[in-house]
Amino acid sequence: HLDGWRLMLLYAVPLLSGGGQFQFAHCIAVDSASNIYVADSGNDRIQKLAPVGRLE
Repeated sequence: HLDGWRLMLLYAVPLLSGGGQFQFAHCIAVDSASNIYVADSGNDRIQKLAPVGRLE
C-alpha cells in the first residue's frame, strides 16, 4: 500500500559505491515530505536524499 508515495522507474549506468554514488540505481520513490529514496541493487542498499539534497 503506497498512499502518499510517488514511484518512478530509472535505469542508470553502473557507477561507484561510496555514499551518494550508485553501482546500479534502478528505482526511485519520493515520499510526502519530498525525501527521495533510490534503490541501488549493485550495492544492496536504499539511499535516502533529504529535500535539501543531503544524503541520509
